[in-house]
Amino acid sequence: MNLNSDAVKAMSGRLGAELCGIASVERFSRAPQGFHPNDIYTACKSVIVMASRFAWGTLQAMP
Repeated sequence: MNLNSDAVKAMSGRLGAELCGIASVERFSRAPQGFHPNDIYTACKSVIVMASRFAWGTLQAMP
């Protein structure tokens, strides 16, 4: 399977994501220690972010 940005974005849409973005790991150069993608996966080259809407009321729910 050839994964390029278009294929990843199409797959994320099929999985229900409304937005998908891909960023180079260099964009995280100023991330605090423990929050850099390479802290989790040392061979990381890109970061994929997917987003979906959810009901506003879920943010106002009591814990």
